[in-house]
Amino acid sequence: MQQVAVIGVFCITFCLILFRPRGINEGVAGAVGAILMVLLRVIDLKDIQEVLLTTWQLVVMLLAMMVISIVVDKAGFFKWLAIHAARASSGNGRRLFLNTFLIGTAVTTVISNDATALIITPIVYGFVSELNLNSVPFLLVCTFIADTASLSLPVSNLTNLLVYDQLGLSFIPYIRAMFLPTLVAVVINYLVFRCLFSKSIPTSFPVSDLPEPEEFVNHQGFFRFSSWGLIVITFGYVIGSALGVPLYLIALFGALALLVYGMLCGQLTAKEVFSQVSWSVLVFVIGMFLVVKGIQKTGLPDAAGRYFLARANGSMLKGILYTAIGTALGSNLINNVPMDLLMVSTISTLPETTAIAPLAYATVLGAGLGPNLTVIGSLATMLWLATVRRKGVIITPMYYLKVGLLTAPLLIIGASLALWLSLLIFGY
Repeated sequence: MQQVAVIGVFCITFCLILFRPRGINEGVAGAVGAILMVLLRVIDLKDIQEVLLTTWQLVVMLLAMMVISIVVDKAGFFKWLAIHAARASSGNGRRLFLNTFLIGTAVTTVISNDATALIITPIVYGFVSELNLNSVPFLLVCTFIADTASLSLPVSNLTNLLVYDQLGLSFIPYIRAMFLPTLVAVVINYLVFRCLFSKSIPTSFPVSDLPEPEEFVNHQGFFRFSSWGLIVITFGYVIGSALGVPLYLIALFGALALLVYGMLCGQLTAKEVFSQVSWSVLVFVIGMFLVVKGIQKTGLPDAAGRYFLARANGSMLKGILYTAIGTALGSNLINNVPMDLLMVSTISTLPETTAIAPLAYATVLGAGLGPNLTVIGSLATMLWLATVRRKGVIITPMYYLKVGLLTAPLLIIGASLALWLSLLIFGY
């Protein structure tokens, strides 16, 4: 009976996330799932304490990344970067399309996929509309590259952070293993889109219609500090990791430095920044950890782990493919965050003799690339869809699925093979 009750709670939580009755957000959905687990006595206060003790650093990291994104956006960096990229296209439509990919890749890698979906999307729509171009291909680039390029760093995607934190991965081995898969996925995504939208991409456009990048910079000192701050934080992840400094501390001090400088320049207030933080996402993450904790106590992840090992039969390539494809399919059924947590739970139950790093990296692939298939695969994609609809652009779930079916399988297979090759060459 307990297993049936737990599955029922998980389904209720998922339906609340997907359908959002009466406009409830993902935080309420996660909280409802956690409360139901407590009321059904699947989890107790000891379980809650354990989850909080193991996730507080992750929550601090997420909060810090949100603050960094908000402050840098306030400095005008994202608009400045986007307009520079558009002007650098020199009136060539195909180059503009490529530069949109490059902008999305850079922002996703250094900030997060949510920043690309939520911040870059309206900026790209703005200059594409100004140029009277077909906005659909460029807007689709924003959401696809937000997921495709999100494999590169642990901080690039919430699902990366969950795997990285819970399975004890190390920063340098992570970026070494994921560099080639990310490169392969981005190239495949670009080539597929060039073929799909070849007739929709203009051959030329008038550069003179674009505004000057400097128009979006209100305070030069704040802008320069924020721009260099992003670079310092990114390199700080690498250097700090080599010195044993946790990622959350680097992100936290970076966020505080940017926030304090912006306040000293009179460009923002702490209240203004924290009012824009997605607190519901933090509640959602903790709530889903508690829901998955309840699932763990039923023994279902153990059974899934044994089945998985039997199917892989000791082959690293099979293990990577099964994990990536399974995680991708699951992400489109129940959203990538809960699917990611379920996979982490399953992998953590495997015998100590099992090499979990390849499976952890494959989970990152599946949770990152899988949402390119449907509009419900990730929170970032769902938020992107709401953003483009507010702009009056209609991209139906069926149209997104058609593009996803032509793109996502190639991304997942290509990146999985690249991961396998990377691990053979560099180890894990």
